[in-house]
Amino acid sequence: MPTLEVIDIKQYFFKTKTSFNLSEFEAYKIKQTILEFASPKKYDYLRTKKFVIYQKNKRTRTRQNLKIRRALALLAQNNGELIEYDEKQNVAFAKDTTYIFADRVVSAGELEFHKTKIPGIVNPIVISLSKSLYSKYIELDNKTIYNYYKHQFVFPEWFRKFLKMRALRAFSSMGFNFNTRRYNDTKWTAEDKFKHDFVKGSVDIYKVYFTLARVLDSKLDACGKGFPISGLMYLALDIDGKCDGLHLIDNKGICIKCLEDSNAKLEKALEKINAIPGLKVVKKLFSGTKGWHLHLELDGKREVSELILRDIIHKVNENEQLVDWFDGKEIEGIRTFDLYRIFKIPSTVDSTTGCLVDEKLIRLNLNDHICEPINAMNI
Repeated sequence: MPTLEVIDIKQYFFKTKTSFNLSEFEAYKIKQTILEFASPKKYDYLRTKKFVIYQKNKRTRTRQNLKIRRALALLAQNNGELIEYDEKQNVAFAKDTTYIFADRVVSAGELEFHKTKIPGIVNPIVISLSKSLYSKYIELDNKTIYNYYKHQFVFPEWFRKFLKMRALRAFSSMGFNFNTRRYNDTKWTAEDKFKHDFVKGSVDIYKVYFTLARVLDSKLDACGKGFPISGLMYLALDIDGKCDGLHLIDNKGICIKCLEDSNAKLEKALEKINAIPGLKVVKKLFSGTKGWHLHLELDGKREVSELILRDIIHKVNENEQLVDWFDGKEIEGIRTFDLYRIFKIPSTVDSTTGCLVDEKLIRLNLNDHICEPINAMNI
């Protein structure tokens, strides 16, 4: 039976078509009462004839992963060393201390559950991803990121002219928020429009994207009717680093093992790119988390057809996968090209680490905190 990740969980009843949010602890307690299980599907924790308990969507996973990664950066800062993090069990190791991340801790019983749920780990410190009376918890500084967008952010000049025909979207705790206009400089600058669409009233922007394809009507992108133009794809490649799931996290929240892997891929990819006539790297940007974004031009052009972009990707990935394939949906066993592919906007913040999408590895000066349990008298 699948194990639970530290993310929000839902219980859905088939007969009444109703659902309820559960904590990891609540899901575990329900599991102990079940005598007869049905075969679980991919994202199920458990399934019976009456109900299913499953793990929720990407938005929730992103929010929880963001909190964990920022907490790991704090632990690395406080301990003055790299932190080993097991992403499968959500456990971190620093010096002689073990940390376990919990989705919530609202009772002494729930605290004890998290402290004892992993065999062999003795007396760990539990860090809740929500405020808690009973355990330490992480509190994020979203205001610094908000102020960066409000007062400092500008679109780089080398990228600016490609904004007008593309759809933009920002990912936050509320899901995706989409642009409402073209992003060219008119009476309002592109930055003014950006602040109005994405920054005004928001304090938790996670990541900001643009579409690689030109979009016929960017305002309709939110409902999937923007119509990407395959003949005008922005020429960019994505290199992601990976490791064995036992990450080594530094004081910026970056896994140095993943970064070393992406650096090795980058070196090989640049050799392949330099061997393609007319292809040139315009900018090499750190993606903000674990890899690199390459902005390119072919024979002086920064936009190419889908077929040309596919051909470049195939040449770079000829002997091993170095860059993302930009796969789309699978139709009749064939994986299509993703015309709706999105890419992080240069100079924006990846809130998972607080780092900029930039040529240099720059992290904002975040004032995150791992807080002590709340005193019940102060609630």
